[in-house]
Order: sequence, then C-alpha cells, then structure tokens
Amino acid sequence: MMRRVRWMVMGAAAGWAGQNWARRQVRRLTQSLAPKPLGRAAAARVGGRLDDARREAQRARAETEQRLRARLTRGEAAAAVPGAPLDPVAANGELPSRE
Repeated sequence: MMRRVRWMVMGAAAGWAGQNWARRQVRRLTQSLAPKPLGRAAAARVGGRLDDARREAQRARAETEQRLRARLTRGEAAAAVPGAPLDPVAANGELPSRE
C-alpha cells in the first residue's frame, strides 16, 4: 500500500513540475511575440539605419562646407552648387553697389 501512495505522490509532483515548466515556456513565448518586444526590435533595426543616414548626412554637409569655405578663401564669387543663387558679398567682403 505504501508503494502505491509513494508513486502517486511522485506522479503528482512530476505533473505539477511539468505543468509549471510548460506554463513558464508559454508565458515566455507569448511575451516575446507581444507587440511591445516586436516594436522594440523593429525600432532597433530602423534606428540603426537612421543613425547611418544621419552620419552620412553630417559627413556630406561637413565636406560641402569645407569645399565652400575653400572657394571663399580663394576669392571665387560663384556659387559652388550649380543652379544656386550667387552670393551678393564680394571676395573682399563688401556688398556690390546697386547703380
């Protein structure tokens, strides 16, 4: 009789432990598939691309500014960008006369 009680108790304990393990696994899976973690993962991917684009824009802006400053120091009055309006300030720093 004691053998049966022992096996029944061991079976109940194993069932309880297995049920708790399964519950934790299901909860972990549902939390990983919830909108918040998925949104965080998507934001991290897009955020990385936006950071790359921002760095590239800063590099291009700095390069253009350096090129424009070099043209000003050489005394060129024409705009560096084709189609852009001409700067009214002459190479010597004075405004042109309107006569």
